[in-house]
Amino acid sequence: MAIAQFLLRRLGLAIITLFLLSVIIFVAAQLLPGDVGRAILGPFADQRAVDQLNEELGTDRSIFVQYGDWIGGVVTGDLGESYAFRRPVEELLWPALRASAKLALLAFVWSQRRQERDTRPPLPPPSPPEGPTMAVPKGRVR
Repeated sequence: MAIAQFLLRRLGLAIITLFLLSVIIFVAAQLLPGDVGRAILGPFADQRAVDQLNEELGTDRSIFVQYGDWIGGVVTGDLGESYAFRRPVEELLWPALRASAKLALLAFVWSQRRQERDTRPPLPPPSPPEGPTMAVPKGRVR
């Protein structure tokens, strides 16, 4: 029973942490200077075209509505479309996640091999050499 309680508490804390992290990241992205439509269309684009693009992208709505749409999509698995690449975010995300998983697996295997090496018993000290072990300068022996 104690393990189930522990796991439920950890799961609850993980959900709260992910929620707070999503709010912080979303707000930080909204605080960046500039206009999304202007950034996509360029500095010399007509203001009506910029306003129309902002409306299509939904960036003209309140921050609360934008966050609600975004978190709703994330929960349902729809991460939206990249403004920069005009492609679904999933297409950009999966190759990076695959590469990260490969790197994490390699690091895990390497750390386990290193741990095995560190837990082996140490080698015995070398035995002392036979015969004279020290060079004595000539004329100094008494």
